[in-house]
Amino acid sequence: VASYALALIGLFNVFGTYIAGALGQKLAKRKILAFIYLGRAVAIAIFIWAPLSPLSVYIFASVIGTLWLS
Repeated sequence: VASYALALIGLFNVFGTYIAGALGQKLAKRKILAFIYLGRAVAIAIFIWAPLSPLSVYIFASVIGTLWLS
């Protein structure tokens, strides 16, 4: 599960970086950064409260990967 989660973080990081770059051309970067930080906080809070299963780990890894370096 851990290796698949790490792979999902890397895969979704590509999409998140592209989306953040595209949005950076149209929106204020401080608003994008605020959304990213808020998204990370919400994702972590939901992951802590959700029951632990491989599916919840994969979903969390995908969301965090999207928000990782974007």
